Amino acid sequence: MQRHAPFVLRWIALAAGCMPWAAVAQEPPVTALAEAATPTAPMADLPPDVTDANAMTLAVSLVGRITGQYNSGFRIDPAGNTSTAGVEYSSRIRVRADAETQEGDHRWSVVGSINVDAIDGTLSGGPDAGMGDKLPGTAADSVVLQDAYIGAKYGKLFGFRVGAMTSHWGLGLVANDGANGLSLERNDWFTLTRAADRNLRAMVHAMPWANCEGSALRGLMFIAAVDKVLDDDTASSVDGQNAEQVVGAVRMHLAEKRWFGLYYVRRWQHHDMNATWNPGKDLRVHVVDAAMDLDWRDKETRKGLRVEAEAAGILGDTSLSPTPEYPRHDVQQLGAFGRLTYVGVAGTGLTLQLDSGYFSGDANVDDGKVTTFHADRNLRQGLLLFDRVLAWQTGRARRTASDPTLVGVPAQDLDRLASGGAVFDAITVYPKVGYKLLDWLEIYGGALLAWAPAPLVDPLSTRIFGGGQPINFAGQKADGRYLATEIDLGARATWHLGEPWKAAVQVGLEQGILLPGGALGTLTSSDNTDNHAYATRLTVSLLGR
Repeated sequence: MQRHAPFVLRWIALAAGCMPWAAVAQEPPVTALAEAATPTAPMADLPPDVTDANAMTLAVSLVGRITGQYNSGFRIDPAGNTSTAGVEYSSRIRVRADAETQEGDHRWSVVGSINVDAIDGTLSGGPDAGMGDKLPGTAADSVVLQDAYIGAKYGKLFGFRVGAMTSHWGLGLVANDGANGLSLERNDWFTLTRAADRNLRAMVHAMPWANCEGSALRGLMFIAAVDKVLDDDTASSVDGQNAEQVVGAVRMHLAEKRWFGLYYVRRWQHHDMNATWNPGKDLRVHVVDAAMDLDWRDKETRKGLRVEAEAAGILGDTSLSPTPEYPRHDVQQLGAFGRLTYVGVAGTGLTLQLDSGYFSGDANVDDGKVTTFHADRNLRQGLLLFDRVLAWQTGRARRTASDPTLVGVPAQDLDRLASGGAVFDAITVYPKVGYKLLDWLEIYGGALLAWAPAPLVDPLSTRIFGGGQPINFAGQKADGRYLATEIDLGARATWHLGEPWKAAVQVGLEQGILLPGGALGTLTSSDNTDNHAYATRLTVSLLGR
């Protein structure tokens, strides 16, 4: 005997004017809050006979990479110190298992997932962590639990999950699962991601009109969650930073790969009195984020057009980084990012891609407002400008501002100046082009152009040396708003493994050179013709399909 839907779900379906047992559309992934936008494909499937009662599907994956990167040295503070130069070795290995029951003709099923990143970060060659905060190459984790949840769903009408989960929304401007670079589907050029935003979460999702064939509301999805934050860009439970949030999202699916939606977060963050950083401080913000993904590429050949865009505003208040005049600051931040991709131009193996973004800055740290927007650390732009040069310079800012020869008592919460490699205070334009020389060999390149909407400001240098005029993190007065030109080139070879292994081996070589503009200033300790930074990266990856 077939089980009936819960009363409330049947009522919703009938109220929409459709029968609850009608055929349903292909279910879109629950990506707004629950899991990767494109989960890493399994290395090997263990498919059951799904016509059997109490059958279960199980997908297991093993993916990862190992990277060697040579980095040049460049100026990082007003004293003329330079960053650590040399080769850094890093890795990331991910093991994932997803299970789902299929109870014959019954619509209820149980779902579960466990997802672990191992040896995630720099293995050797990185700088001494004492040189600054959140410096590139200093972070490494032996084991990071990404997902460990269980739940149930009733067809496509309703479902819930409880446990540890990663978050992702849109392009990953605010919530990012860090899965780029672990599958062929999400294999961006010049991108090296790390562990994701992670939460202890209770979540529900519903598509009330999923059974209404022909209904305009058939693809409408609602998602809600309550979180205890484990780790993200602004909080870590390890350091006594207690963050909680309620989350809601609405998505309208026009097709499996085409949707638009709205994402909302109300976040409370409190730092314990015995925390290492910012003891007793708090943060209270609202986040509103609109995103869309319109993918018209062919499912098999991947040729066609894809348009992605996301814009987020953050409003609230905080007692972090107080001043005598402003013990609390208003938070007013704005960020936007878009990507246009066209594959198969004129019937060739040519791919054209254009990234563009706006990330608000803050030229005045003493006006009672915090307006610098930091994108999620896993939304990467290029190899050098944000990921290394500005990460180093902002990471040194606390040590510079704590120099006892310059200040008696340093300002509070200076560790928050460190960007950790995130894109911030920038307007970026990043055109890229790729070409497949062979089925297994691709070459590609791009030019990242960046401007600062607000002058880069090192608070201490601006107060002491600038007389109120903005001084950047290298101790120099800005000459205009142009940050830098970064030229990136790359090549990668990909070999697909045969069945039953749904995976590929990829070897990539990438090179970047950064030519600083007037806002960034000279990158050398003396004025000479070698005013640039560069990096060379070799990566060997095992990717899911």
